[in-house]
Amino acid sequence: MKKRGQITIFIIIAVVVIVAIVFLVITGLGVKKYSSYKDVKDYIYSCMENSLNSGLRFVCFQGGYYQVPEKSMDFYFTKVPYYFYLGSENIPDKLVIEREISKYMQDNVKECVKNISDFEKDYKFQFGEPKIEVSLGSEISMRMDYPITITKGEYSEILKKFNYNQKVDFNTVYFIISAFSAEQKKDPNFVPIGYLSLLAKENNFKFDLTYKNQSEVVYSFIFNDFFDLNASLVYNFAGKYKWEERHSENIMTIEPIPYQRIYAGKEFYYKVKTNNAGVLFDDYTELFNINRDTGEIKFTPSNNQSGMYEIMIKAYDNLGNSDFTTMEIEIEEVIQGVLQ
Repeated sequence: MKKRGQITIFIIIAVVVIVAIVFLVITGLGVKKYSSYKDVKDYIYSCMENSLNSGLRFVCFQGGYYQVPEKSMDFYFTKVPYYFYLGSENIPDKLVIEREISKYMQDNVKECVKNISDFEKDYKFQFGEPKIEVSLGSEISMRMDYPITITKGEYSEILKKFNYNQKVDFNTVYFIISAFSAEQKKDPNFVPIGYLSLLAKENNFKFDLTYKNQSEVVYSFIFNDFFDLNASLVYNFAGKYKWEERHSENIMTIEPIPYQRIYAGKEFYYKVKTNNAGVLFDDYTELFNINRDTGEIKFTPSNNQSGMYEIMIKAYDNLGNSDFTTMEIEIEEVIQGVLQ
């Protein structure tokens, strides 16, 4: 997981990109313009592609919704739904997300297609009402029934059915959301940041947690290079917790761990400490194994392990109390006794 400031930049960029793309789709400015009748279909397909990409970004940014449910919270320019609310869970299934993207596209692809009249001066157009179905899987497919009558002189033709597929793997995104939900159910009043760190590492995505107040969190899952155009997808949702029920005398805290600079070939030792007794420890790294009972870390790094590491450490007890912290380690390469 990158530092919070760096991750937040991804979210801000996503906000700017979503706003810009929605504007381009509605106005048709982002669609290639054609001058011949045989290319009218290509313009329509360009509208479909742009609308699908912007719709997926917009809906995912709002937690799988085009029209966010009432139980939601403010986040940047919009709202995000509560997936976890005081012990209850409300996560949309894929069918709901498909319908939400379809609704977005019905509103936006129509505006884009109608802009064809602005530059196709030799043709006359009559537009029906689009009916759109989106299917999310290992790729995204879109079926559009949109009667468009095109007339030039005495000749006219009706275009109606359009199909478009894009190689975007939404199944992986939904698997990650479902896996996180399953972990959250184990303790509905706890943010499973350790599990989330592992999930992000195993599935190659980043995440950010935005604490809105003492009991609400917005989760942002950031998937880089999600589209062919190397664009990111940000998926947001919120959680509201009963943290006032966790009594202060049971709160566990890991003592701050200072930045560690160590050298290849030299044994490293550090002991993680907490404010409680009877604590067990876990680490989320392959670099070393923390002593489960004592919190001691002891290992000798090699030259091929040189670099920067941000390692999640967990402390917990049998009463359900736990805490997480990040340990920053820099391993310096050593060659023939000379530091690099």
